Amino acid sequence: MSSHLPSPVRRVRQRLVTVLLALALLSPAGAPAAAAPPDPDPVAVDAAASEESTPGLPGPVRRVALTDTSVVVEVQSPTGPKILTSPRVPEGTPPTWSDAWGSQPLTGSLVAAEGDVVHTHDPGRGVDVLTWRADGGGKRDVPAGSRLGGSGSFVSVPAAPSGVQVQQSVSGAAVSPVLTGMPATTLVVDGTRAARLLGGFKVVSDVDPWTDTLGRGITCEAGAAATQDLGGRWLVVACPEGVYALDQADAYRPVRLAAGPAPLTDPSAAAGLVLGLERRPGAETSDLVAISILDGSRRVLGTSSLPGIDLDDSRRAAAYVDGAGTVRVVDFTQWTAAGADRTDVTAPTTTVSTDAVSTTLEVTVHLTSVDPDTDPVFLASGIDRNEVRYRSRPAGSTTFGPYVAENSGNTGTARVVTALAGSRTCFSARAVDRAGNVGAWSAERCSDVDGTAPVVKASAPATVRAVGGTGRPALTWSATDAGGIGSSDVRYRVTPRGGVPGPYQYPRDGQQTTATTFAVSAAPGDTVCFAVRVRDLAGNLSAYSSSRCSLVDGTLPTITSATVPRYFSVSAAQNPSGAVDATVPVAFSFAGADDVGVASYEVQLRRTLGRDGALSGWTSPGPSWKTTTATRVQVDLLLGDQACFRVRARDKAGNVGDWSTMVCTNVASSVQFLQAHVTSGSTGMSGPQIVASVYQGGIVARSYEVQTGRIVRLRVKTGPTAGVMAVHLGSTHLGTIDGRSATSAWKYVSLRTPGSVAVTGQLRLEPVGKGISQISEWMVIR
Repeated sequence: MSSHLPSPVRRVRQRLVTVLLALALLSPAGAPAAAAPPDPDPVAVDAAASEESTPGLPGPVRRVALTDTSVVVEVQSPTGPKILTSPRVPEGTPPTWSDAWGSQPLTGSLVAAEGDVVHTHDPGRGVDVLTWRADGGGKRDVPAGSRLGGSGSFVSVPAAPSGVQVQQSVSGAAVSPVLTGMPATTLVVDGTRAARLLGGFKVVSDVDPWTDTLGRGITCEAGAAATQDLGGRWLVVACPEGVYALDQADAYRPVRLAAGPAPLTDPSAAAGLVLGLERRPGAETSDLVAISILDGSRRVLGTSSLPGIDLDDSRRAAAYVDGAGTVRVVDFTQWTAAGADRTDVTAPTTTVSTDAVSTTLEVTVHLTSVDPDTDPVFLASGIDRNEVRYRSRPAGSTTFGPYVAENSGNTGTARVVTALAGSRTCFSARAVDRAGNVGAWSAERCSDVDGTAPVVKASAPATVRAVGGTGRPALTWSATDAGGIGSSDVRYRVTPRGGVPGPYQYPRDGQQTTATTFAVSAAPGDTVCFAVRVRDLAGNLSAYSSSRCSLVDGTLPTITSATVPRYFSVSAAQNPSGAVDATVPVAFSFAGADDVGVASYEVQLRRTLGRDGALSGWTSPGPSWKTTTATRVQVDLLLGDQACFRVRARDKAGNVGDWSTMVCTNVASSVQFLQAHVTSGSTGMSGPQIVASVYQGGIVARSYEVQTGRIVRLRVKTGPTAGVMAVHLGSTHLGTIDGRSATSAWKYVSLRTPGSVAVTGQLRLEPVGKGISQISEWMVIR
């Protein structure tokens, strides 16, 4: 067993989470405890009555350890601490002390002795030493703070960075993983088992191989709990408020030992007992007491002058040093008790729950099993396993099939079964506890698997533009379903231009896809028709949607007409009387053609602003000009303005055609914009009735602004009295206009620059000979 000598590192506290029990328990049979036998007569091993050495021992005993075969003591000799051993001998037989353990000398200070191993501490080197006699004997170093287990087979040693590991005492081979977050002294080892407190629970581990079993723990009323000893079926735990015994078999509830006249220190576990020391206030010695875990009875087994005791390997005798300094061994076998096995006779209960509607084919049932825990002495044995059964009714049927067992023996709290779409599955369950009690089958709970197929909506563009000789028509779809959408299947077929539809294709990447769009490549002129079906999470599959078709359009739209009146007279102005601000509404008309239809037009304009302005770059005056569906646009021009138009078409597939040929229009200028002899006179048209006259001796008519153009167009009057005038643009003579005629009339005359090259300068009209030349409007065409 482990040593019970006082050491600060053995007071490590751990928190436990469990329910505290009453201070004492009844005996297993429930009957009053039998009368206690008389207190034992301890066997005197040897004595050292004072600090002086006495026959057999070289000085007073400072520590004592006990195994089934030997007594080991540490004495304070005149030359310093000395460790001596002696075989256990009958009463009256003198011990034979030796300073060796087999062939190995013992030095340092005594820590523990278990089985064939003595545990000492070497203060000079700061390490612990394990010494054994078997196989010729030997020793090895272990880290300081290690804890030797009962029987001496195993030792718990500190492990970096902050943990503990169980090793074989002699070989040093590891038998456990590194248990982090606890010092070595918080792990107690007895024989082939180890115990520790972890997260509020008791963890008992089989050492070889290392296997953890979780059990009932405790919660201290104040502070943390510390493991003290593991003996037989009992783990002793110290809390600030008292000492507890925890049953490894989890049959008994945790027992808090009844408080004595003084706090119990150095507690050790035996069969049904906890032994320890109680020092009354003011006393120089401590009572060695044995407290029954099962009935709470107490016995004083002796009086100890040292703060520690030690139990032998079989946990039937304890060694201590009495008040006279004598090493004594007391046998307490007659008060040990094995305790009862499990007495749980109450069957557990189980309830089940499941979703009323399952949106998938996998139906989950959740289990809640309870093993009633109401006995004041014994724990419920706990749930060992849950057994589940279920039965199903197919869609459209009124009859359930037979029960089917699912995962019997599984200890989990949920089961999953695969059902058919539209079916109804009903579950019940029962639990079996660790005592073998079998609960009744629970009430059924049922789940209906979704049996309704999704509703699908699909769409595709009527036409798709071909880019680089290929189009990418795409199907887009959505679906609704009460339980959620799982995946979709897409199919399509292609009809070449002028051909017949081909067979449906089922592309691999379009089957069971979770996407909601699918595209394919097709040649110009091909028509691609798609259909899609959708399955929900329960596997219900919709029918294929109606076909949605797209034509791959590789033909550009064309402009079939683009017209605007070539000239506008001053009389067309909306307010001709205000010559400067007069505007003329000009309409540009156009039309286009395409194999699948024109979707919109883009119209652009170049224009001057006034008689002396240059033509602007191409622009769309407003957003509607960029994507208009009309076939006519209008713009207001000033007198003397010139405007040019062009248009292109966009078809329904997005193909954009070429720009149309540019067409232009000009608005005439009033003679008011000439520096000339201007008078009232009939012009032969509506609008301002003013004319400019050019004659010898009169003012040479000229434009106020510098003009740029290739053509000068004048409206002149002919007649018997009309004259001849020369037309100049800047320094360039464009020609003469002879208005002489037998009849009077107004006519338009156009003169071009040489080579139709644009010329810049003032427009000048000079008389040639007699007669009067009259004009009513003019323009310079760029």
